[in-house]
Amino acid sequence: MHETQVQDIGEIANSLTEFDHPLIVADREGRWLWVNEATAHLLGRPVAELVGQCGVTLLPGWPQEYPPHTLFKTTYQHPDGSTRSLAVESVGMSIVPSLNVFILYPLPSTGYLKEMSSRTLFNLLPVGVVITDVNGVAVEANPAAMALLGLSDPTDYQLGRNQWQVWDVQGNPIPPEALPAVRAWREHRVLRNHIQKIKTPNGIVRWLSVSATPLSTGGVMVTYADITEQKRLEQRLHHKMNQEHILRKVVQVMDTSLELGKIFQVAAKTISATLKLETFIVQYLPEAKCWQPKVHALPNGDLVPPGANIPEQNNPISEQLKQKQIVQVEDAKTLDDPINRGIAERYPGAWLVVPLIHGKNVWGSLAFIRPPSPWHEEEVTLAQRLSKQLAIAIHRAEMHEQLQASQRHLSFMLANCPASIIHWQLLPGEHCVWEYLSPHTETLLGYPVQTLYERPDRWQQQIFPEDWQSEVLPAWRKLLDGEPQVGIYYRYHHPTGEVRWLHEAITVQCRFNATHLSLISVIVDVTDQKFAELQIGELARLNRLKDDFVSTVSHELRTPLTNIRMATKMLELALKRQDLLPADPEAPLVKYLTILKQETQREIDLVNDLLDLARLEANAACPVGEPVDLRVSLPSLVTPFQERASQQEQTLHLELVEPLPPVWVETTAWTRIINELLTNACKYTPPGEKILVQAFAAEETVQVRVINTGVEIPPTEHQRIFEKFYRIPQHDRWQHGGTGLGLALVKSLVERLGGQITVTSEAGQTCFTLTLRPANQPQTV
Repeated sequence: MHETQVQDIGEIANSLTEFDHPLIVADREGRWLWVNEATAHLLGRPVAELVGQCGVTLLPGWPQEYPPHTLFKTTYQHPDGSTRSLAVESVGMSIVPSLNVFILYPLPSTGYLKEMSSRTLFNLLPVGVVITDVNGVAVEANPAAMALLGLSDPTDYQLGRNQWQVWDVQGNPIPPEALPAVRAWREHRVLRNHIQKIKTPNGIVRWLSVSATPLSTGGVMVTYADITEQKRLEQRLHHKMNQEHILRKVVQVMDTSLELGKIFQVAAKTISATLKLETFIVQYLPEAKCWQPKVHALPNGDLVPPGANIPEQNNPISEQLKQKQIVQVEDAKTLDDPINRGIAERYPGAWLVVPLIHGKNVWGSLAFIRPPSPWHEEEVTLAQRLSKQLAIAIHRAEMHEQLQASQRHLSFMLANCPASIIHWQLLPGEHCVWEYLSPHTETLLGYPVQTLYERPDRWQQQIFPEDWQSEVLPAWRKLLDGEPQVGIYYRYHHPTGEVRWLHEAITVQCRFNATHLSLISVIVDVTDQKFAELQIGELARLNRLKDDFVSTVSHELRTPLTNIRMATKMLELALKRQDLLPADPEAPLVKYLTILKQETQREIDLVNDLLDLARLEANAACPVGEPVDLRVSLPSLVTPFQERASQQEQTLHLELVEPLPPVWVETTAWTRIINELLTNACKYTPPGEKILVQAFAAEETVQVRVINTGVEIPPTEHQRIFEKFYRIPQHDRWQHGGTGLGLALVKSLVERLGGQITVTSEAGQTCFTLTLRPANQPQTV
């Protein structure tokens, strides 16, 4: 069986599945190529047993030749032991001449007929029977004949009279003298199974199979079998197979291209030339509010300019199409809206417009025009199926264009990517074969791409041996053991003499077996990053040494400074006892002693701050806290600063906003935080300005703000003020001095309490905001 014949059988079978009648598809040799379940049920055998058999083998009466549109009778032995009769109609297929379709009709059994009298049989036969005398006038007509021929009295039947309109299978009128019954009567010969269509006197149209047999009396016996239903079935079969043929033809030509414009042209030309209709393919442009014709094909298949855009607004047909409705117009002259009436003047006739649905949206429409006449159901169905195939082609073309765009984008990315992208295979024995190398690989590894394809071991030889053993091979083994992805660093001897650090990310694309993998590698030069990491590491080491030195020095200085402070105190007491210390504070001895005490205390404070910071950095664990009521705590902490603010002509206010839940803090750390912030506020606030302390609940936190007016911190300094030893130049209006460690301590203490400190400074004021955890939230470490 040829491939094309197999395809033809598949399409025919697909078109016949909706019919319930027993059907057979056979080739010219009478071999059954396809049968449906109804046939298998009628013959009492499974489908698999019937397909491939010859009809003459299965049914002894099966003819060797069967012209299209003929009926014949055959008998067969049913598996239940009974002998049964069948009427078989041959249906010709002009589309596939090498194949034929047969329709089977069961007939009453012989035993049943023998049990009935001839008169009963005559009256009960479903086939019309008319018996005429020598003059051609009916002397007998059974009820079936009366009904089929539309007779009220048998004598109304007379051969040769023009009682009915009669046509042959091609639709040609048959004159009365050429009717089979008349010819058999006049020529005295038997004529069988002549197919004709008649219109009875009462206006009913039927298809009949007519047989006529001359009688010895000089008359003739004419039988009429109503095959109207069979002809309708046959027409449906022809329409269905014709649809499949047209669809296959259109799909084949559309498959020749993936470019949308070319698809539209070949599709419109093929549809028009096959169906002999004008064909339009139109795209809907919502943004432009119009329908744009893309292709216009004439009935002969010629393409002509598609015409102007069609407005969307005030267009009833446009509204129907947007609702995904099919538009059928028997005669475009009947359209009364201005837009379509104007189009009808250019394109008169019957219109059939089917929406093209792409995804869930209306992409456009497929339209047909022919001379005015109603559109049949089969034509509408075919138009729908063509629109679906065209929508599929549109989707395929758009996907192809997207794929092409993606490939162009990928090619551009690969050509400009600073990384090397490699597709390679890991083979048994831990060998590799490179299948694709991106353009940057040549620059990164220092060898021509062709050389790397031929000698992948060149790359291997340039890797530091210790890195090959400790990084590369273990990574490969992890991939073989099932890891989907690994990342490694290794040093590479570049052919230029440089040593480069490379990072390679390897991803498994496909596992052929346990020792054969397809992989994708992305290699990046991270030399600068590695050197930066080394420098950062060295800086961190130096910073630790510095902190250790400062901590050690501070610890060693604390004892002598304490001794100096104690000695200064003892010296002051001794001078007072001996009445050698003047009462005048401006006396030189008093001033010297005061400076000595202040500077000693300042150095002790610096040492204490350094030691506190060292302890905070060495122990990051959150201290054990307790719930603190800010309504009690803040007044007690703010009050001692009231006198200092007043002396400096500053105004200090406390503002507590209810409800104010307790916060979870460690008391000593909390006191140090508020004292440092208020000290800074008093230190940097000019005379006549304000200092405000606020506390309020905010969402799931509690915020405490320390705001002072009359001073701003430049945005560039907002982060630096929390660094150790950093002080903003020329901002100490009162010349109090300081260690530069206060805000660094505050930040460390706040973070250890699970909080956060931020600073904002604008519009002549600076605000430090503490965000704290309410006491009802669980403590986190």
